[in-house]
Amino acid sequence: VLFLGCSHTEGIGLRVEDTWVHKVSEQLDAERFNCYNLGVAGGSCDTVVKNLVNCTNHLIPGVVFILWPPVERFDFYAQDGAEVFWDTMSAWNANKETMFLFEEAQSYNNLMRNKVIVDLLKEIHGFTFIELYADDLHAEFDKLPKTKDTARDNHWSPSFHTYVSNKFYSLYHYIMDQQWQEILRKNGQAT
Repeated sequence: VLFLGCSHTEGIGLRVEDTWVHKVSEQLDAERFNCYNLGVAGGSCDTVVKNLVNCTNHLIPGVVFILWPPVERFDFYAQDGAEVFWDTMSAWNANKETMFLFEEAQSYNNLMRNKVIVDLLKEIHGFTFIELYADDLHAEFDKLPKTKDTARDNHWSPSFHTYVSNKFYSLYHYIMDQQWQEILRKNGQAT
């Protein structure tokens, strides 16, 4: 089982057992599965897909969970002398030359391009794919009353990670049920 995303997946500032990844792993009965948290702080949709491509070169996951990072983040490479380094950029650290990246159409196109790559990998490797969007969850998070448990800079609290894990686990069960129904239909045993 692979878990991909940004700092919300990595679990910045939380104990491992408080992260949505750990909670979903427990719900899946992690002893039966190898679970890998590939969340990268500051990661973009590009980062997620690069990590997935690299992982599927070495192992074939049965299930892939992606919490898509904010869509206005982009990967970029820069050079400082002989050193080339990777980073991500968002609208809050853009300049006049890079602001065009953060137009809505560019962000949407970048997300869609990355989703097409995930769909191709899913087709090739046959994994079950479950996704949520950090942007949508941020909107839900922002509606919550700010308590000691929920107010943690821009990162989610343990209780919100529980909320996210429950959303992912519900989606997982729904998708697995749909796949099972399709198998039954193909075998003439539909319920």
